[in-house]
Amino acid sequence: MISLDFTDVHLERNRPRDAVEVPLGVVATFSLVVEHIELFSEGAFSIVELAAQLKYWLDHGDDESDFKYKSAEAAEILLWFKHEPEGWRAGSD
Repeated sequence: MISLDFTDVHLERNRPRDAVEVPLGVVATFSLVVEHIELFSEGAFSIVELAAQLKYWLDHGDDESDFKYKSAEAAEILLWFKHEPEGWRAGSD
């Protein structure tokens, strides 16, 4: 089982002022846990930005399309889910 865990949710900035600061400014400590093993953990993770990308993927992808989360604040892919014949793989670059 895959679990997305969020703790310590807070505003990183005093008061978001525009449409870019809101998705980037709401952060939490985020952990990706698979079968009780923590594969990925990061503090100050932009959870609204992640939620928006996950929602888009779920609404527009098919049952076998891969998910790649790339934050506006990072150069690399921070989180991905890849479909394989045996099931799903999760990770980060």
